[in-house]
Amino acid sequence: MMAGKVQVDIKFVVIIISLLIMATMGSAYTTFMFFSRGETSAEAMSEVDEPGPKPFGYTYDAGNFTVNLSDVRGAATRFMRTGVVLAATEAKVISELETRAPQIRDAIISKLRGRSSAEVLSDEGMTVLKRDVIVALDAIVGEGGISDVYFTDLVVQ
Repeated sequence: MMAGKVQVDIKFVVIIISLLIMATMGSAYTTFMFFSRGETSAEAMSEVDEPGPKPFGYTYDAGNFTVNLSDVRGAATRFMRTGVVLAATEAKVISELETRAPQIRDAIISKLRGRSSAEVLSDEGMTVLKRDVIVALDAIVGEGGISDVYFTDLVVQ
């Protein structure tokens, strides 16, 4: 007789715990839905700061590049293959890029081959690489001519 009573008490405890868990989850869900309906002040401020995507402008496809990276990793040489598209502020910059295509390719290759695979594979390294390419190309086409650099594909081996 005693074993039957213990079993009933355990069932009762399990049912009570299950009900408490379901009530807690329902309360958490309701609280989440209630507070997530309104816009937070941080979201409102970010919308004011960023009115929308910046205009895309003019682009120049600089082509595909395959370069050795500056890694020293045993006897194996690491290389990178990437496509590069340049964004310009004005149409005249695009015509200047087309006229100076060999200089543009040389400047890009110089910046790419000076990087290690660790730099190329990190977000911070790619940001620095983009900035360095912009500075190098602005020296060729004029200050402020290049607004952005886009890597359309990227393979590092």
